[in-house]
Amino acid sequence: MKKLSALAVPLLAVLFALAPAVAAQANTYQDEAVAALQSEHLYVDSSVSLGDRGAVTSALEGSDVGVAVLPSLAVDSLTPSSFAREILNSTPYDTLIVILEGNQQPLSVVYKSAPSEENAKAVYEILTENGNNIDQALVPIIDHLKDGDNGSSGGGSEAGSGVGFIILFGTLFCLLLIGVTYMVLRFVKKDSSGTVRAKHDTVPNKISETVPSKLHPLIKQLTELSQQHDRLSERGLGTDLRTIVRNMQELFTRLSKKGTNGQRGIAEVEYIDKLTKLNEALGESYYIDIVNKPTLWDKAETRLDSVVEAVYAVQSQLIENIKQVNASEDLKFQVSLNSLVGASKATNVKDIYTPDLKRKNN
Repeated sequence: MKKLSALAVPLLAVLFALAPAVAAQANTYQDEAVAALQSEHLYVDSSVSLGDRGAVTSALEGSDVGVAVLPSLAVDSLTPSSFAREILNSTPYDTLIVILEGNQQPLSVVYKSAPSEENAKAVYEILTENGNNIDQALVPIIDHLKDGDNGSSGGGSEAGSGVGFIILFGTLFCLLLIGVTYMVLRFVKKDSSGTVRAKHDTVPNKISETVPSKLHPLIKQLTELSQQHDRLSERGLGTDLRTIVRNMQELFTRLSKKGTNGQRGIAEVEYIDKLTKLNEALGESYYIDIVNKPTLWDKAETRLDSVVEAVYAVQSQLIENIKQVNASEDLKFQVSLNSLVGASKATNVKDIYTPDLKRKNN
């Protein structure tokens, strides 16, 4: 699910210079989607299809959610989430779902006001629960997003202000209750090192022998990163990383019982690649640094979104692989993280100034 979000703007500029026809085509897709979404909640490009359009249209009525269905080539050099965000910013909706037919990241959801991590994650959980079938999951996803709308219709001024006061008071009370509960849990759940741990949110102390030895150091690194993410003030992914570690061990445990040597070998190569790239993107030099020092990074939110989407994509693929092993099916891998690593390896200040410093020293 992840692309060159960090380099999207400069790469797009290069492509405009070298391949104007392709860039123009990408703009055409974007422009047509924006134009259609000004008056309709749903836009489906003529070259692609959507399941039950009637049900989707009905689900979108009265909401602040828009849906655009496009071919994968529409995104050109942008990441799907960056492409979707550009469309969203030119439409009247609070939330936009972009579906890219034939793309490795077929679904992107972007918001004008940042949702909570739980609400954003729920979208991809709904997709996973529906077997990654977008036609089947789209209406439940829309319903979930509608439930999260902040807007409400009011009546007369007195009634509206009274209801508004009650809602505001209730919201503040709930927030206070959540805050108190959170602080209590922090003191109760802390271990001797001061790291907060949820009661059921743990990983095995020892990596299963069924997991190939080459994956062991990568899994240990991901586990250590999960602890670092627990300490982030916001946008930490500790729970999600531990879910990946648990399901990774579950996958190879089941492969040892029901899978073939060929499947085990393919899964080993696949997840060595995935964990190597995730560890690099999630670490102190990229994701953690962006969270802690967002003002030092361009397009900080887009970069963070790309990493979060990568984590959710690997989570979903692991679940699908486990299901495939259970059903004695061939393993299928559809998640590519190549461009995510490209973004995390972007040139830094040290790279730029080292030659000049050497010249001065000489």
